[in-house]
Amino acid sequence: MTTDAVRRMVWSLAGPFLVALVGGAVADAAGVPLPWMLGAGLVTGLLAASGWPVAAPRVMGRVGQMVVGAGIGLQISPAVAGRIVDWLGLMVGAAVFGLLVACLVSLVFARLAQVKAATAFFALLPGGVAEMANVGTRHGADPVAVAVVQAMRVALVVLVLPATLVGLTPDPLLPGFAVDEALAPDGLAIAFAAALAGAFLAQMGRLPNAWLLGPLLAVGMAAGLGLIEARMPGVLVGLAQALLGFVLGARFQREKLRQVPRVAVVALPVLGALGLVMALAALAVAPLVTLSDTTLVLGFGIGGMAEMILTAKALGEDPALVTAFQAVRAALVNGAAVALWLAVRHWPAFRDGPVRPTPMNDRS
Repeated sequence: MTTDAVRRMVWSLAGPFLVALVGGAVADAAGVPLPWMLGAGLVTGLLAASGWPVAAPRVMGRVGQMVVGAGIGLQISPAVAGRIVDWLGLMVGAAVFGLLVACLVSLVFARLAQVKAATAFFALLPGGVAEMANVGTRHGADPVAVAVVQAMRVALVVLVLPATLVGLTPDPLLPGFAVDEALAPDGLAIAFAAALAGAFLAQMGRLPNAWLLGPLLAVGMAAGLGLIEARMPGVLVGLAQALLGFVLGARFQREKLRQVPRVAVVALPVLGALGLVMALAALAVAPLVTLSDTTLVLGFGIGGMAEMILTAKALGEDPALVTAFQAVRAALVNGAAVALWLAVRHWPAFRDGPVRPTPMNDRS
Protein backbone atom coordinates (compact mmCIF):
# COMPACT_ATOMS: atom_id res chain seq x y z
CA MET A 1 0.00 0.00 0.00
CA THR A 2 1.45 3.38 -1.03
CA THR A 3 1.88 6.33 1.29
CA ASP A 4 -0.87 8.22 -0.53
CA ALA A 5 -3.25 5.28 -0.11
CA VAL A 6 -2.54 5.10 3.62
CA ARG A 7 -3.06 8.85 3.92
CA ARG A 8 -6.39 8.65 2.11
CA MET A 9 -7.53 5.76 4.31
CA VAL A 10 -6.67 7.66 7.49
CA TRP A 11 -8.28 10.84 6.17
CA SER A 12 -11.56 9.25 5.02
CA LEU A 13 -11.97 6.22 7.30
CA ALA A 14 -9.86 6.07 10.45
CA GLY A 15 -10.13 9.78 11.26
CA PRO A 16 -13.90 10.08 10.79
CA PHE A 17 -14.52 6.84 12.69
CA LEU A 18 -12.50 8.08 15.66
CA VAL A 19 -14.52 11.29 15.61
CA ALA A 20 -17.68 9.18 15.45
CA LEU A 21 -16.56 7.26 18.54
CA VAL A 22 -16.06 10.55 20.36
CA GLY A 23 -19.61 11.48 19.36
CA GLY A 24 -20.86 8.18 20.75
CA ALA A 25 -18.96 8.71 24.02
CA VAL A 26 -20.43 12.20 24.42
CA ALA A 27 -23.95 10.88 23.74
CA ASP A 28 -23.36 8.08 26.24
CA ALA A 29 -22.25 10.55 28.92
CA ALA A 30 -25.33 12.68 28.18
CA GLY A 31 -27.67 9.72 28.68
CA VAL A 32 -28.92 9.67 25.09
CA PRO A 33 -30.78 6.45 24.15
CA LEU A 34 -28.72 4.15 21.89
CA PRO A 35 -25.83 6.58 22.43
CA TRP A 36 -23.12 4.88 20.39
CA MET A 37 -25.33 4.57 17.33
CA LEU A 38 -27.02 7.97 17.54
CA GLY A 39 -23.91 9.88 18.58
CA ALA A 40 -21.69 8.23 15.98
CA GLY A 41 -24.33 8.54 13.28
CA LEU A 42 -25.06 12.21 13.92
CA VAL A 43 -21.39 13.22 13.97
CA THR A 44 -20.62 11.18 10.85
CA GLY A 45 -23.62 12.61 9.02
CA LEU A 46 -22.52 16.15 9.79
CA LEU A 47 -18.99 15.36 8.59
CA ALA A 48 -20.23 13.83 5.34
CA ALA A 49 -22.75 16.62 4.69
CA SER A 50 -20.06 19.23 5.28
CA GLY A 51 -17.97 17.76 2.46
CA TRP A 52 -15.50 15.65 4.44
CA PRO A 53 -14.60 12.52 2.42
CA VAL A 54 -16.10 9.89 4.71
CA ALA A 55 -15.62 6.28 3.56
CA ALA A 56 -17.64 3.51 5.19
CA PRO A 57 -16.72 0.11 3.73
CA ARG A 58 -19.58 -2.37 3.50
CA VAL A 59 -17.77 -4.72 5.88
CA MET A 60 -18.28 -2.25 8.75
CA GLY A 61 -22.04 -2.44 8.44
CA ARG A 62 -21.91 -6.18 8.06
CA VAL A 63 -19.87 -6.62 11.24
CA GLY A 64 -22.30 -4.40 13.14
CA GLN A 65 -25.30 -6.32 11.86
CA MET A 66 -23.64 -9.66 12.64
CA VAL A 67 -23.00 -8.71 16.26
CA VAL A 68 -26.58 -7.52 16.70
CA GLY A 69 -27.97 -10.65 15.04
CA ALA A 70 -25.79 -12.96 17.12
CA GLY A 71 -26.78 -11.11 20.30
CA ILE A 72 -30.48 -11.60 19.59
CA GLY A 73 -29.90 -15.20 18.52
CA LEU A 74 -28.52 -15.94 21.99
CA GLN A 75 -31.96 -15.12 23.37
CA ILE A 76 -33.91 -17.42 21.06
CA SER A 77 -35.73 -20.22 22.86
CA PRO A 78 -38.59 -22.59 21.93
CA ALA A 79 -40.97 -20.30 23.82
CA VAL A 80 -39.78 -17.26 21.84
CA ALA A 81 -40.08 -19.17 18.57
CA GLY A 82 -43.62 -20.16 19.50
CA ARG A 83 -44.57 -16.53 20.13
CA ILE A 84 -43.23 -15.54 16.72
CA VAL A 85 -45.39 -18.19 15.03
CA ASP A 86 -48.43 -17.06 17.02
CA TRP A 87 -48.14 -13.50 15.73
CA LEU A 88 -47.13 -14.26 12.15
CA GLY A 89 -50.50 -13.16 10.76
CA LEU A 90 -50.21 -9.76 12.42
CA MET A 91 -46.66 -9.41 11.10
CA VAL A 92 -47.82 -10.01 7.53
CA GLY A 93 -50.73 -7.61 8.01
CA ALA A 94 -48.42 -4.87 9.32
CA ALA A 95 -46.04 -5.37 6.38
CA VAL A 96 -48.84 -5.23 3.80
CA PHE A 97 -50.30 -2.13 5.44
CA GLY A 98 -46.92 -0.38 5.41
CA LEU A 99 -46.37 -1.28 1.77
CA LEU A 100 -49.76 0.07 0.68
CA VAL A 101 -49.46 3.27 2.74
CA ALA A 102 -46.03 3.99 1.25
CA CYS A 103 -47.42 3.36 -2.22
CA LEU A 104 -50.24 5.88 -1.71
CA VAL A 105 -48.06 8.50 0.00
CA SER A 106 -45.61 8.28 -2.91
CA LEU A 107 -48.23 9.98 -5.09
CA VAL A 108 -48.14 13.04 -2.86
CA PHE A 109 -44.36 12.93 -2.61
CA ALA A 110 -43.97 12.77 -6.41
CA ARG A 111 -45.95 15.95 -6.89
CA LEU A 112 -44.40 17.91 -4.03
CA ALA A 113 -40.83 16.90 -4.89
CA GLN A 114 -41.43 17.11 -8.67
CA VAL A 115 -39.97 13.69 -9.36
CA LYS A 116 -41.07 10.75 -11.46
CA ALA A 117 -43.63 8.39 -9.96
CA ALA A 118 -41.08 5.57 -10.07
CA THR A 119 -38.58 7.62 -8.07
CA ALA A 120 -41.15 8.49 -5.41
CA PHE A 121 -42.43 4.92 -5.25
CA PHE A 122 -39.09 3.20 -4.69
CA ALA A 123 -37.84 6.02 -2.44
CA LEU A 124 -40.66 5.57 0.08
CA LEU A 125 -41.01 1.79 0.16
CA PRO A 126 -39.65 0.62 3.55
CA GLY A 127 -37.16 -1.84 2.07
CA GLY A 128 -33.39 -1.98 1.98
CA VAL A 129 -31.55 1.20 1.00
CA ALA A 130 -29.35 -0.46 -1.61
CA GLU A 131 -32.06 -2.86 -2.78
CA MET A 132 -34.61 -0.12 -3.51
CA ALA A 133 -32.02 2.04 -5.30
CA ASN A 134 -30.85 -0.86 -7.48
CA VAL A 135 -34.34 -2.15 -8.32
CA GLY A 136 -35.71 1.34 -8.83
CA THR A 137 -32.98 2.19 -11.34
CA ARG A 138 -34.11 -0.67 -13.56
CA HIS A 139 -37.61 0.81 -13.63
CA GLY A 140 -36.77 4.42 -14.36
CA ALA A 141 -36.18 5.79 -10.85
CA ASP A 142 -33.35 8.17 -9.99
CA PRO A 143 -30.94 6.03 -7.90
CA VAL A 144 -29.44 9.04 -6.09
CA ALA A 145 -32.83 10.37 -5.02
CA VAL A 146 -33.98 6.91 -3.93
CA ALA A 147 -30.82 6.28 -1.92
CA VAL A 148 -30.96 9.69 -0.20
CA VAL A 149 -34.62 9.32 0.81
CA GLN A 150 -34.12 5.74 1.98
CA ALA A 151 -31.17 6.84 4.14
CA MET A 152 -33.25 9.74 5.49
CA ARG A 153 -36.05 7.31 6.39
CA VAL A 154 -33.77 5.19 8.54
CA ALA A 155 -32.01 8.19 10.07
CA LEU A 156 -35.25 10.00 10.93
CA VAL A 157 -36.72 6.96 12.66
CA VAL A 158 -33.47 6.31 14.54
CA LEU A 159 -33.29 9.91 15.76
CA VAL A 160 -36.94 10.29 16.75
CA LEU A 161 -38.37 6.91 17.75
CA PRO A 162 -35.92 5.76 20.47
CA ALA A 163 -35.99 9.13 22.26
CA THR A 164 -39.78 9.24 22.08
CA LEU A 165 -40.24 5.71 23.37
CA VAL A 166 -37.65 6.18 26.13
CA GLY A 167 -39.53 9.29 27.25
CA LEU A 168 -42.76 7.31 27.42
CA THR A 169 -41.24 4.23 29.12
CA PRO A 170 -41.35 4.36 32.95
CA ASP A 171 -38.15 2.40 33.60
CA PRO A 172 -36.06 1.90 30.44
CA LEU A 173 -33.00 -0.34 30.78
CA LEU A 174 -30.64 2.27 29.33
CA PRO A 175 -27.84 1.86 28.49
CA GLY A 176 -29.44 -1.56 28.25
CA PHE A 177 -26.57 -4.03 28.07
CA ALA A 178 -24.90 -3.89 31.46
CA VAL A 179 -27.34 -6.44 32.92
CA ASP A 180 -26.23 -9.15 30.52
CA GLU A 181 -23.84 -11.87 31.63
CA ALA A 182 -21.05 -11.77 29.08
CA LEU A 183 -20.05 -14.78 27.05
CA ALA A 184 -16.88 -16.64 28.01
CA PRO A 185 -14.14 -16.61 25.34
CA ASP A 186 -14.95 -20.14 24.16
CA GLY A 187 -18.65 -19.32 23.92
CA LEU A 188 -17.81 -16.12 22.05
CA ALA A 189 -15.74 -18.09 19.52
CA ILE A 190 -18.60 -20.55 18.95
CA ALA A 191 -21.08 -17.70 18.59
CA PHE A 192 -19.05 -15.86 15.97
CA ALA A 193 -18.22 -19.03 14.06
CA ALA A 194 -21.93 -19.81 13.89
CA ALA A 195 -22.71 -16.19 13.01
CA LEU A 196 -20.28 -16.13 10.10
CA ALA A 197 -21.55 -19.44 8.76
CA GLY A 198 -25.14 -18.21 9.07
CA ALA A 199 -24.34 -14.95 7.32
CA PHE A 200 -22.74 -16.65 4.32
CA LEU A 201 -25.55 -19.19 4.02
CA ALA A 202 -28.19 -16.46 4.27
CA GLN A 203 -26.39 -14.45 1.61
CA MET A 204 -26.27 -17.47 -0.67
CA GLY A 205 -29.99 -17.95 -0.07
CA ARG A 206 -30.64 -14.26 -0.85
CA LEU A 207 -32.33 -13.55 2.48
CA PRO A 208 -33.02 -9.87 3.21
CA ASN A 209 -30.55 -8.40 5.72
CA ALA A 210 -28.51 -11.59 5.40
CA TRP A 211 -25.77 -10.39 7.74
CA LEU A 212 -28.31 -9.86 10.51
CA LEU A 213 -30.84 -12.64 9.99
CA GLY A 214 -28.27 -15.32 9.11
CA PRO A 215 -26.28 -14.90 12.36
CA LEU A 216 -29.50 -14.60 14.33
CA LEU A 217 -30.84 -17.91 13.05
CA ALA A 218 -27.51 -19.76 13.27
CA VAL A 219 -26.65 -18.56 16.78
CA GLY A 220 -30.26 -19.12 17.82
CA MET A 221 -29.97 -22.77 16.76
CA ALA A 222 -26.67 -23.15 18.65
CA ALA A 223 -28.18 -21.58 21.76
CA GLY A 224 -31.26 -23.79 21.47
CA LEU A 225 -29.02 -26.87 21.38
CA GLY A 226 -27.29 -25.73 24.56
CA LEU A 227 -23.94 -25.05 22.88
CA ILE A 228 -23.91 -21.42 24.00
CA GLU A 229 -25.32 -19.69 27.06
CA ALA A 230 -25.19 -16.13 28.46
CA ARG A 231 -25.29 -12.92 26.45
CA MET A 232 -23.21 -10.79 24.09
CA PRO A 233 -20.68 -8.57 25.94
CA GLY A 234 -21.86 -4.98 26.26
CA VAL A 235 -18.67 -3.58 24.74
CA LEU A 236 -19.28 -5.52 21.52
CA VAL A 237 -22.87 -4.32 21.33
CA GLY A 238 -21.67 -0.75 21.81
CA LEU A 239 -19.12 -1.21 19.03
CA ALA A 240 -21.84 -2.65 16.78
CA GLN A 241 -23.96 0.43 17.46
CA ALA A 242 -21.05 2.71 16.54
CA LEU A 243 -20.39 0.80 13.30
CA LEU A 244 -24.05 0.97 12.26
CA GLY A 245 -24.25 4.66 13.12
CA PHE A 246 -21.07 5.40 11.18
CA VAL A 247 -22.30 3.57 8.07
CA LEU A 248 -25.68 5.33 8.24
CA GLY A 249 -24.15 8.79 8.67
CA ALA A 250 -21.67 8.25 5.84
CA ARG A 251 -24.57 7.99 3.37
CA PHE A 252 -25.27 11.72 3.63
CA GLN A 253 -22.52 12.79 1.25
CA ARG A 254 -22.70 16.46 0.30
CA GLU A 255 -22.40 15.67 -3.40
CA LYS A 256 -25.51 13.48 -3.31
CA LEU A 257 -27.53 15.98 -1.29
CA ARG A 258 -26.61 18.71 -3.76
CA GLN A 259 -27.96 16.65 -6.65
CA VAL A 260 -31.45 16.34 -5.14
CA PRO A 261 -32.00 19.31 -2.82
CA ARG A 262 -35.74 19.60 -3.36
CA VAL A 263 -36.19 15.86 -2.83
CA ALA A 264 -34.31 15.99 0.48
CA VAL A 265 -36.31 18.97 1.76
CA VAL A 266 -39.71 17.53 0.82
CA ALA A 267 -38.83 14.05 2.05
CA LEU A 268 -38.45 15.11 5.68
CA PRO A 269 -42.12 15.94 6.44
CA VAL A 270 -43.38 13.18 4.16
CA LEU A 271 -41.29 10.56 5.95
CA GLY A 272 -42.37 11.97 9.30
CA ALA A 273 -46.02 11.63 8.30
CA LEU A 274 -45.42 8.08 7.06
CA GLY A 275 -43.78 7.09 10.33
CA LEU A 276 -46.60 8.67 12.31
CA VAL A 277 -49.23 6.73 10.35
CA MET A 278 -47.44 3.46 11.11
CA ALA A 279 -47.13 4.32 14.81
CA LEU A 280 -50.83 5.22 15.03
CA ALA A 281 -51.73 1.97 13.27
CA ALA A 282 -49.69 0.04 15.83
CA LEU A 283 -51.44 1.83 18.71
CA ALA A 284 -54.82 1.16 17.11
CA VAL A 285 -54.06 -2.56 17.05
CA ALA A 286 -52.71 -2.60 20.63
CA PRO A 287 -56.06 -2.96 22.46
CA LEU A 288 -56.89 -6.00 20.32
CA VAL A 289 -53.75 -8.02 21.15
CA THR A 290 -51.63 -8.93 24.16
CA LEU A 291 -48.41 -7.31 22.91
CA SER A 292 -47.13 -4.10 24.46
CA ASP A 293 -47.59 -0.76 22.74
CA THR A 294 -43.82 -0.32 22.47
CA THR A 295 -43.27 -3.71 20.85
CA LEU A 296 -46.00 -2.98 18.32
CA VAL A 297 -44.67 0.49 17.49
CA LEU A 298 -41.20 -0.96 16.93
CA GLY A 299 -42.59 -3.88 14.95
CA PHE A 300 -44.66 -1.58 12.73
CA GLY A 301 -41.78 0.93 12.51
CA ILE A 302 -40.20 1.76 9.16
CA GLY A 303 -36.64 2.22 10.41
CA GLY A 304 -33.75 -0.14 9.79
CA MET A 305 -34.01 -3.65 11.18
CA ALA A 306 -30.88 -3.48 13.33
CA GLU A 307 -31.86 -0.08 14.72
CA MET A 308 -35.35 -1.24 15.72
CA ILE A 309 -33.91 -4.35 17.37
CA LEU A 310 -31.39 -2.35 19.39
CA THR A 311 -34.14 0.02 20.53
CA ALA A 312 -36.29 -2.92 21.63
CA LYS A 313 -33.44 -4.36 23.66
CA ALA A 314 -32.63 -1.03 25.29
CA LEU A 315 -36.26 -0.62 26.32
CA GLY A 316 -36.58 -4.12 27.75
CA GLU A 317 -38.99 -5.26 25.04
CA ASP A 318 -38.82 -8.55 23.13
CA PRO A 319 -36.10 -8.03 20.47
CA ALA A 320 -36.75 -11.42 18.85
CA LEU A 321 -40.39 -10.52 18.24
CA VAL A 322 -39.44 -7.12 16.83
CA THR A 323 -36.90 -8.88 14.61
CA ALA A 324 -39.62 -11.11 13.25
CA PHE A 325 -41.89 -8.14 12.46
CA GLN A 326 -39.05 -6.36 10.68
CA ALA A 327 -37.88 -9.48 8.83
CA VAL A 328 -41.37 -10.16 7.48
CA ARG A 329 -41.64 -6.54 6.33
CA ALA A 330 -38.22 -6.62 4.66
CA ALA A 331 -38.96 -9.89 2.88
CA LEU A 332 -42.38 -8.73 1.69
CA VAL A 333 -41.26 -5.27 0.53
CA ASN A 334 -38.08 -6.44 -1.20
CA GLY A 335 -39.92 -9.34 -2.79
CA ALA A 336 -43.08 -7.54 -3.86
CA ALA A 337 -41.75 -4.08 -4.79
CA VAL A 338 -41.30 -4.78 -8.50
CA ALA A 339 -44.57 -6.69 -8.85
CA LEU A 340 -46.50 -3.89 -7.14
CA TRP A 341 -44.86 -1.24 -9.32
CA LEU A 342 -45.65 -3.16 -12.50
CA ALA A 343 -49.26 -3.45 -11.30
CA VAL A 344 -49.77 0.27 -10.58
CA ARG A 345 -47.50 2.09 -13.04
CA HIS A 346 -50.20 2.27 -15.71
CA TRP A 347 -52.83 3.67 -13.35
CA PRO A 348 -53.61 7.32 -14.16
CA ALA A 349 -52.47 8.49 -10.73
CA PHE A 350 -49.01 6.98 -11.28
CA ARG A 351 -48.46 8.37 -14.76
CA ASP A 352 -45.87 11.13 -14.87
CA GLY A 353 -47.05 14.60 -15.73
CA PRO A 354 -44.79 17.25 -17.25
CA VAL A 355 -41.88 18.08 -14.98
CA ARG A 356 -39.96 21.25 -15.72
CA PRO A 357 -36.19 20.68 -15.64
CA THR A 358 -35.09 23.14 -12.96
CA PRO A 359 -32.01 22.69 -10.76
CA MET A 360 -34.27 21.75 -7.86
CA ASN A 361 -35.94 18.92 -9.76
CA ASP A 362 -35.21 15.23 -9.89
CA ARG A 363 -32.49 14.45 -12.43
CA SER A 364 -34.43 11.50 -13.82
